[in-house]
Amino acid sequence: MKKSVCIVALLFILCGIGLAQEITVTRPATGMSWNIGDTQPIKWTSTGVTQPSVKIMLWQGDTNVMDIVNSTPNNGMYPWKIPASLAPGTYKVRVRTVGDNIVGISAAFDISNAKIVVTQPSAGVTWNTGENHLIQWTHTGPMNDHVRIDLYPLNAQNYVIDLGTPNNGSYSWTLPAGLPAATSYQIQVKTVDLEVSAWSPSFKINTGPRAVIINKERPQRLLKFPALSISDVTLSPNVEGFVVTFGYKNSGTGPLPKGSEMPVKPDFRVLIDNREVGRGSLFIPEFPAPPGWEVPTYHGCFIKCPPPPDFDYSWTVGNLVTVKINENAVNGMASDSQSYNLKPMALHHSYDALITGVTLDWAKEILTVNIRIDGKIGALKTLMVVNDKPYGQFAKYIDLADGKRSHTITHKLDGLWRWQEYKGRLWALLKADKNAYADFRDIDHRNNGYNYSFHR
Repeated sequence: MKKSVCIVALLFILCGIGLAQEITVTRPATGMSWNIGDTQPIKWTSTGVTQPSVKIMLWQGDTNVMDIVNSTPNNGMYPWKIPASLAPGTYKVRVRTVGDNIVGISAAFDISNAKIVVTQPSAGVTWNTGENHLIQWTHTGPMNDHVRIDLYPLNAQNYVIDLGTPNNGSYSWTLPAGLPAATSYQIQVKTVDLEVSAWSPSFKINTGPRAVIINKERPQRLLKFPALSISDVTLSPNVEGFVVTFGYKNSGTGPLPKGSEMPVKPDFRVLIDNREVGRGSLFIPEFPAPPGWEVPTYHGCFIKCPPPPDFDYSWTVGNLVTVKINENAVNGMASDSQSYNLKPMALHHSYDALITGVTLDWAKEILTVNIRIDGKIGALKTLMVVNDKPYGQFAKYIDLADGKRSHTITHKLDGLWRWQEYKGRLWALLKADKNAYADFRDIDHRNNGYNYSFHR
């Protein structure tokens, strides 16, 4: 009877689930560059966090440069206008719960003073159709080396002057004869990645004599075509497990057709270990997206951990994630595919506890268990190791506060001399504390258990 009660109690502990508290800052992300004066969204996810408000800070190295906001709702997003007083440099954003010390830290990113100023056409100047004029601009700070140039009449659709020309400060433009006369035109110059842009002052366009240009030696203009390619694949945590997202862009030399001109949209598929887990269609905008246009984050699929109360010892997040786009070859464009090792991506947000080996010293009657913990354990503070064999049954706990990732547990098996064979199964599970339920966010449940068998 006593033995049965112990086993039932043990199973109750194993089946319990506890949710660690963690904040993960997803934006700004690695490689991003934000410009002074722009408004950018800071984004984060919260796992198990109950506090309703967070404080957001900007750090440079070990220095708190400024408090972006002292208290804002813990809803995953805060729009931040980057102040002109901030010096260009490399920074990190910290999101911390108000009244607590649950902190998420972003990847390092850059804040720059990138700026474009259009100097020609100047305010009030008049240009005539058929004439050739120089569009001129200055640029400071780091930015893309190609720009797009558009002409905008007041309250009318834009006219594309060039979808991608070198960002060298000057562009020779012959005004086409069909442009209507107006007193309020503006020219916009913006980098092809849409990060930095500027407008000219308002100027006039008059209809002039049609220019006739005869040049038999004029070289043939190269044809320009769009292309779709994957720019990034990421894994982010949510309350049920993980989310796979990916980015894609126009990596060709010409603009994409408008979305309304594509009755069939480019498709995508997400595979984990060659098993399809997500599919859909890509978003194409209602304007000719130029080379460099990008959708940085697009939903691919969810990866759900096994739900409570059972701890599924056969579940794993997977080994390889593959994203494929435009396999249906829309508009004659080629497909693209990228694959990433999934476990290193998951360990950036979660952890993997595994039993690496078990030995038995028959003479000393000592069972030794070696455990390793990879990745990020967040607020989890206790490692529990359980031996379920009726003879020698035990549950041992290790405090993880010291930050160690490799641990060894020993247990004395009194009376082992009576046995010729000793076998059983061990479990290693993480918990918020000794009295909490076992945590389920381990990315590979298969190696939480370990079967052993020893013979004299």
